[in-house]
Amino acid sequence: MRIESTTSTPEPKEESKKEKKPRKKRRKWLKWLIILFIVFGIPTLLLGASGIFNIPVISHIFGANSPRNLGIVVSEEALKSGLKKFPIELKSEPGTFTGLGNKEFEGEISVDSEYTSEEVTSVIDNLFSNAPHVSNIQVKYIEGGMEVSAFVETYLNAPVYAKVGVEKVTNKSIDVNIEKIKIGIVPIPEKYYEDVGKAIEDIVNGRMEKVDKFSIEELEYHDGYSRLKGTIPGSIKMLAGEQELF
Repeated sequence: MRIESTTSTPEPKEESKKEKKPRKKRRKWLKWLIILFIVFGIPTLLLGASGIFNIPVISHIFGANSPRNLGIVVSEEALKSGLKKFPIELKSEPGTFTGLGNKEFEGEISVDSEYTSEEVTSVIDNLFSNAPHVSNIQVKYIEGGMEVSAFVETYLNAPVYAKVGVEKVTNKSIDVNIEKIKIGIVPIPEKYYEDVGKAIEDIVNGRMEKVDKFSIEELEYHDGYSRLKGTIPGSIKMLAGEQELF
């Protein structure tokens, strides 16, 4: 009687142990999937949302892969009006101009005009539509300076927004005061503003210094428009090659 009662008891325990092993493996895989998502998924999500790196789908969802819309509309009417106020003879086809490209300037014209945000943005869009480094540029004039939005393809491959104050210093130089700057949706810390402003000043002032017939007598920035009184070249032609940025 004792022998018969003990033979059947161990078998159910062995079966229950075999059933539990796969569940433990599944829990381990779930644990590693969560860890992988935390380690790789969240940083990727943040980078895509920031716009610093253009990550398909993620950057688009967060609207971080396109420049900030400043509400400035490009139009044929604004382009015609803007070109009349910039009576420079263009010796190269519109769309072939680049900011860093070598240029040949000739002649001299006196100007004293007001330029709206729409006029300047439309002229830039027309002349620099195929520029290799920057695209989708919008310029919005504000009191004492401007807001600029663009997609910077060289180095960054990301949208950039800046709010700057601008003042005339000499007839060939300006002072730039950075008020805000973002790459994607990530703001640059204020401790770097002075260095960024100085770099912009060096680039812009260096370019103006090289154009003999360009001079600033008066320079003003107001809400919706700017005013320039001075001289500009009579003609401009694109040449082969590019200038160094710094």
